[in-house]
Amino acid sequence: GDITAEMEAYEGIQVSIMRYRDFWAFIHPDKFCSTQQDVLNGIAEKKDQLLVQKARGSSYRDVGVYSTTVHFSVIPQKDTREIIQNTGVYIFTFSNCGPVTDAQVSGT
Repeated sequence: GDITAEMEAYEGIQVSIMRYRDFWAFIHPDKFCSTQQDVLNGIAEKKDQLLVQKARGSSYRDVGVYSTTVHFSVIPQKDTREIIQNTGVYIFTFSNCGPVTDAQVSGT
């Protein structure tokens, strides 16, 4: 179907990778999505995104979390490349922290 301006602006869907051993230290099972209050408190950059428990002022990359927002668009998104700094077993996460509940994502 058609993609509305609201859908193009949606930033709630993200794909992320992080070391498996760090997952539960970074992702709280009862609060894994950021709120506007988290943004105001300086622990998240944007609301409705994956909330990584990390020291205030540190970036996702600083703690070994690599995340990108999946945008709705008729134009395919460009590939995202990251240099992984540490060896280990990694986990791939797919999160939706916004109000959209009926979406499809495809890619290779």
